[in-house]
Amino acid sequence: MDPTTGSRRTSPPLHPDGAPSTSPPSFTFGSPAITQPFSLPASSLPTTPFRFSAPSTAAASTFTFSFTPSSTASVPSGPPPTESPGTFSESTPPVLTPSSSRESTVSSTRALFSNLDLSTNPSQRSASPLLPRIDQSGSHASGALPSSLHVSTYRDLYNATPTPQPDPRSESSSPTVRDTRGPDTSRLGSVTSDLSGLVIQSIETARGQGREADNESVNSLIGNDHLEGDDDTSTYNIREEALPRAPIYDVGLQNALREVRTHLTDLKSSMARFHLVHDESTRVHELYKQVESMSRFEYPETRIVGFIGDSGVGKSSLINSLLDCDGLARTSASGVACTSVVTEFRHIDEMHRNPFTVEADFMNMTEMNDLLEELLRAYRMHHTIHEVNDREDPGERDRIRSLSARSWETLKSLFPDEADMTEQFLSSEAPGAQERILGRLKEWALAGLDHRPGGPNALNLTLTADNIHDCKGNLDVLTVTPGRDGGTPAIWPFVKLIRVYLDSPILRTGLVVADLPGLRDLNYARERATTEYLRCTCEEIFVVSEISRCTSDPSIRDTKDKLVRRQHLRIVCTKSESEVNVEEFTRDPDMPREAKAKARELQDRIKSTKASIDRLSSLRRSSGRQGPHIAIREVEMGDELYRLEFELEQHLIEARNTSVTTALLDQYQQDVKVYCVSSKLYSDHRRDSREQTREYIQLSGIPGLRQYCQSVPAEAQLRATSGFLTNRVPGLLLSLNQWVLAGANPLTVERAATLRRVLDEAQRTLQARLASRNSCVQDLERSLNRQFTNLIIRGIRTSQERWITGAIRAGQDWATLYHSTYFAFCRKYGTHQPKDQVLRYWNEEILQDANDDLVASWSALKTSLYEQHNAAETLVVGLFAQVCETLEDHVHLAPEQLANLLESMEAQKGIVLDAVQRAFDDLLLHTERITQDVLDGRNSTSYIREIMRPAYNACQADSGTDSDARRKRIMDHHIRTSQIFVQFANNIKAAYLDIMGTVFSDLRLRLREEVQNIAQNLGAAIMDEDEIPETEQAPELATRVRAGLSGLEVRLNEAQSILQGLQNGGES
Repeated sequence: MDPTTGSRRTSPPLHPDGAPSTSPPSFTFGSPAITQPFSLPASSLPTTPFRFSAPSTAAASTFTFSFTPSSTASVPSGPPPTESPGTFSESTPPVLTPSSSRESTVSSTRALFSNLDLSTNPSQRSASPLLPRIDQSGSHASGALPSSLHVSTYRDLYNATPTPQPDPRSESSSPTVRDTRGPDTSRLGSVTSDLSGLVIQSIETARGQGREADNESVNSLIGNDHLEGDDDTSTYNIREEALPRAPIYDVGLQNALREVRTHLTDLKSSMARFHLVHDESTRVHELYKQVESMSRFEYPETRIVGFIGDSGVGKSSLINSLLDCDGLARTSASGVACTSVVTEFRHIDEMHRNPFTVEADFMNMTEMNDLLEELLRAYRMHHTIHEVNDREDPGERDRIRSLSARSWETLKSLFPDEADMTEQFLSSEAPGAQERILGRLKEWALAGLDHRPGGPNALNLTLTADNIHDCKGNLDVLTVTPGRDGGTPAIWPFVKLIRVYLDSPILRTGLVVADLPGLRDLNYARERATTEYLRCTCEEIFVVSEISRCTSDPSIRDTKDKLVRRQHLRIVCTKSESEVNVEEFTRDPDMPREAKAKARELQDRIKSTKASIDRLSSLRRSSGRQGPHIAIREVEMGDELYRLEFELEQHLIEARNTSVTTALLDQYQQDVKVYCVSSKLYSDHRRDSREQTREYIQLSGIPGLRQYCQSVPAEAQLRATSGFLTNRVPGLLLSLNQWVLAGANPLTVERAATLRRVLDEAQRTLQARLASRNSCVQDLERSLNRQFTNLIIRGIRTSQERWITGAIRAGQDWATLYHSTYFAFCRKYGTHQPKDQVLRYWNEEILQDANDDLVASWSALKTSLYEQHNAAETLVVGLFAQVCETLEDHVHLAPEQLANLLESMEAQKGIVLDAVQRAFDDLLLHTERITQDVLDGRNSTSYIREIMRPAYNACQADSGTDSDARRKRIMDHHIRTSQIFVQFANNIKAAYLDIMGTVFSDLRLRLREEVQNIAQNLGAAIMDEDEIPETEQAPELATRVRAGLSGLEVRLNEAQSILQGLQNGGES
């Protein structure tokens, strides 16, 4: 036993004759100290020796991520998505196929002539296509990418469907190819019609007779360009887009992972034919279930990217484009509901096998009542409060009016049949009116639950569909207000979250796309729920804003202020195609002189080309038999015009994208990425023929944004895949081999008794330390609980008297403010910027005397978590070392069985260490989030803001004579008598202990499962004297398992070798 690593030293494997093995070592997935592969006995595998090395404890928890180029994807020459210099896209593979500026887009009219072969020059008849042809693997037929690149595409993913699935955008089985250049209103429309019925003979006759004058006129206008055709009219395929240059997307690793899963599937199918594996009392039954589970391996990790933006900025259209699925995310034109509920788009999985599944989570009664209270307050503020100072708070009156209108629409949709549901009823100012009105609303809401799908007590709803049309209908049930004539209450106001499961390439990697409502459009209850989701659930946040107003859009700053420290600002500027014209462009003082000059040049060339077409049109009508030749030139000039118009549009769009990106980078000056996109360009050209599609799809910016999104789950998936290939699959193979070896070497009664005693003791040790009520996990949780209580809770309670003095002093300072300013702070829950003053946060000013103490306490807690994590890993390594050392002392009793068992223990140690690592990662992440909510009083998830909310609400409700004095008394009384820091401590404790309980409950479950697997291996290492080995009960099954292990071992070693190369910064 190596005391420095806790790993077992192994001897070189032996051949059956006892000589050292000379076969090359397989990939070592253990620590550096373990370099020799383990070889199964020849009797176990009669063909290929089964060998692989023990897993490393370090490898189980630490990974080096090297961004290596990947497979054979299409590579464009166009610009990457606009973003800050040095950001991700500059190191990622281009997304689309290369295109040349002038020879890239061929009209359908030109294709009409491609079969006529009218050229007089034979060399022109074999003209190459204008675009390189794309084969089904995603590579260019004209040439391979450099060997150093291994860019993977969606098609290359190990879990990709073998053949393209029907486009989810289409509700029919046959795709439609269309030309999106718009209606042909030019002279060329009649030309095309005339030419479609041409007879080749007439053209040859015209050639024979000659019309030198006409030919000279034509050639002087357009030169001697020849006709080039391309018969490739297939639609754009998202499966050919390149994935990021992240190790997990390396095509070699994806292929190897597919091979491992295929062999697991074959092994499962082979075992399933035997009755013994379906007998739940047998050991092989549990092994079969593990094989079945691992054969279905999918990316186990998910990472959520949230898209947030105000209503009408094109957010839902953007999500539809990213998903490549029209109309799934409802746009703002669909009604108020679509801007209120968080909607997640996830990939189908084992629990959601239908083509489309929609799940909804409903609010409980407490959450419903909170929402009704906020809706009523928001409505009444506009109708009962008349003290808003437009000079003090410009725009506030409009904000209040807008919130009031939305609240009215929401309440009306909830109670369409209530006769008393009138504006007069809701705005009554009689004494106690607000409490009485709220009571009625709660009664109506309770009665309306009878209309909820699933019944009044249902908190979840699942709807399935076989096609996108029915899926949209299911979403409408949850997000659209029924017709007023029906009298049915709307469902959406009490929906917390919607999840949509569908088969989309972008979601196969574990990416989850979330459509979040804009925070500025929400009442307090919805804002708090959305902010909590944004901060606690989303890995990355994309603020969506129109390109025409993004540099002055306050929602970007508002959202940035709500991000936690680990989150970075991402900005998506939509509608990049809108409002672009040469006149405005050339007058823009921010545009570079060179860009303006190019725009004028392109405009001049367009005018010149149009004039040439007019001259050709006149010439054709008077040219007699030479007309067909002139018509061909005319059509070619039409194509030239189309290319020039596209080039101008591209130039205007890309120049503005660059200008806007630069302005945003200067404005926010941090790790920000900016993507300028056009959902309209994407949707308009998504189903064009290939030549027309790729330039516009690239110009839309959607593929670049889609590619960046795939980088978000990449690191987590690499870690999960590494655990699968280096621990879980090897552990399963060793367990299967342990079953195969059972009873292979008969033991004497004395040796069997000794070995049984040793194995039982090992099982008891592991059970006691990992899975019992007094396990190390329980000790760890109790220790962390004590640390949290001592550092945080007792610290708050000890210091609260001093802190409350500072809070009272802050409240007295507020009381000196002018009444309209004071009321503005109350309306905005303590966050306001008075005219010509700095932005202030009352809720942080309350904590001014507590801040330093809290920062020190939470910093100490995080340090303690790191120390406890190290201690837990040391304990696990020591525990396995102790057990393995005891087994090594008795390996001579059953060499084959115990050698395999010791290798299996190494793999299972890696799995246990990985479980511990994940638990502490989760705990540290949640600790960071809670810390920020403790210290930050700016957001609706802030603990101190929530404690101060009753005072703010009471101040908002007060109005009339002397209301300013009453508001200030209400605030002072709340600070002095509400024990705000006692509540502060209690709320923090409840939240943290809940998180800790969840994390450790999950850890205990994982450790119990692994201890059970270890116990099965220990039990299979030796048979009781009167027990018949299962391999003898089903010898053919044992033979099939041996054969399956042999092939799987080869594929596993290949996959591990590729993985190791990627983690070490090399190439597969």
